[in-house]
Amino acid sequence: MLRMGDNGKGELLSRYEKMLRGEAGYYFDAEEFDEIASEYEDSGSLENALRAVENGLRFHPDSDMLLAKHACYMLSFGRTEEARESVSRVNVDNEESYSAKIELLFNDGNVGEGISLMKQWLDMPDITTDRCLDALDLCVDFNVDRLPLSMILDAAGRLPSAQRLDLFNEFICVMEESGYAKDRYAVYEKILDMEPLSQKYWKEASLAYMDAGKFAKAIEAADYAAALSPDDAGLLFNKAYCL
Repeated sequence: MLRMGDNGKGELLSRYEKMLRGEAGYYFDAEEFDEIASEYEDSGSLENALRAVENGLRFHPDSDMLLAKHACYMLSFGRTEEARESVSRVNVDNEESYSAKIELLFNDGNVGEGISLMKQWLDMPDITTDRCLDALDLCVDFNVDRLPLSMILDAAGRLPSAQRLDLFNEFICVMEESGYAKDRYAVYEKILDMEPLSQKYWKEASLAYMDAGKFAKAIEAADYAAALSPDDAGLLFNKAYCL
């Protein structure tokens, strides 16, 4: 973790900026350059993040983590061929190289290959919420015809339950804001496995089933919600719509 200096910046970032100004000479290893770039990225300064990675590659030209991060930044700036060149030099894949390679495959129209590579990525040990969410975002960004939602949900199933619930709610937000709202019922099914006594989720699942044209399931979900909250008049309207 970065220690905070008097100016509110991380000590590592402060040393790096002193080096850029010519006020001091410091050595930074590849991991430190990666951390500096991430600090800039988190603060919304992608140009400075890219500059830090490029400076890092001058000292560590074969660093897989810096090459992968460089590829991701190139994709963010729409510089596809430079991204392709950087990621092709990665010897051992990491989170960012997988993401960059999948995005390049999707960009080239090789969706099947992209999904296959995404499965390898999701099957890696130590699954994270970021990896699951990035996988969904990539599919949504490229309007993948057959959303591999079950594959992503299965990967998310390896997370601790508290993380899964938060992640599934993020999935729903992403899907509602994109063209995949009709598929979100599958996420609600996973949520209800965890929260079977939640009237809120049963009611929302009923609406999701309705959007997907699964009216029998919508009525069933509405009945469960009504059993948990008999005074909710909106549930009667939902059922009537499905009949």
